[in-house]
Amino acid sequence: MQPVPITCPNCGGGLGPLREGQYLCAYCGHRSSPPQPVLDQARQDELVAQAVARHEAARSARARAAAEAASQRERDELVAKQGSDGIVMRGTGVLFLAFALACFGGALLASQPSDAWVSLGMGFFWLVLGGGLFRAGVRARRAVRLRAQGLRGRAIIASYRETKYLGGFITVDGRYHMVLRVELAGRPSYTVKVTDYAPGVTVTTEAELPVFVDAANPNAVTVDWITAAGM
Repeated sequence: MQPVPITCPNCGGGLGPLREGQYLCAYCGHRSSPPQPVLDQARQDELVAQAVARHEAARSARARAAAEAASQRERDELVAKQGSDGIVMRGTGVLFLAFALACFGGALLASQPSDAWVSLGMGFFWLVLGGGLFRAGVRARRAVRLRAQGLRGRAIIASYRETKYLGGFITVDGRYHMVLRVELAGRPSYTVKVTDYAPGVTVTTEAELPVFVDAANPNAVTVDWITAAGM
């Protein structure tokens, strides 16, 4: 293959070697840059396609990162609300339990049997309501603690039974008694019974649920309903 001579674009004279990134014409003193390689249309289309693909990949990555950040903020807000709701439910439960004690005390001091029965009925009402709220508050606070400090694992629903009764005459839909087969990394699987409310999640046999487990007490298991619901 014969080398192609390079000529001065000003006078047409032959150019010598490249110096400091430019050619200097010995005849007219004109300085010129090296000629740029000419790409065929196919190569140009290929380079454009590669540039567009890199741009789309970068844009998709930014969109995924923004969506994940928004999802994480939503999960953090839900966890914070769960913790504050737990505090409120525990406090309200204690208050209602105090009402129950007052009613039981009133029944003991009542002078008429009818008044005693009314006080006992009110006492049992506040006892059931307060006890249910207190237990729900304790579970909510435990769920927040295990999310922050517990071991992450998965559980398979071995069996379940829906119950609409929180206690006495208080009904709550979507509450389940579940037997879970818990699996943690590096540990043998085991079964545990959990009773909880499943918000917006379909509970069925062999369904997989993300869980958090107390490292010191493997039987203390809470289902990560936020992740299970795709939030």
